[in-house]
Amino acid sequence: MLHTKTLITGLIISMLLLCSCTHNQLNCSAVHNGEFLLRPSSGDAYSIVRSGNLQTETNITTGGVHKERVVWKNDCQYTLYRILDNGTTQDGIDSFFSNKGIDVTIAATTDSSYVFLIRMDSARKGMVLVDTMKIVRLGPKLEPAPSH
Repeated sequence: MLHTKTLITGLIISMLLLCSCTHNQLNCSAVHNGEFLLRPSSGDAYSIVRSGNLQTETNITTGGVHKERVVWKNDCQYTLYRILDNGTTQDGIDSFFSNKGIDVTIAATTDSSYVFLIRMDSARKGMVLVDTMKIVRLGPKLEPAPSH
């Protein structure tokens, strides 16, 4: 009797997982261009506008702006390279990311957000960060919102 209940419970859980997977298909191309909001649990919030091969990140708290070149590897993976501005003093982190890049994988998409993984290799220690980006608006080509 216990074995039968365990088997039925396992089948029900498997069916629920299978149903939830078929409704949440990965649609990476939908988030190639758009405006997004990143609110990591530790740190400042960022407004991100990605259009074509350019991504502009604005720190909502400080107003600081960084630009990255986007190189798409496939529909769900890309690398960000920091674009150094000659008119602004850059620190070592900016120089590091302009040369090495940050590898990003889109892991899941919904109508209102997407989950991404960031892979960085720093000092021979691989780091993986996972977070969720809120979708503000999607579009073929967007200009960064004017700063106030």
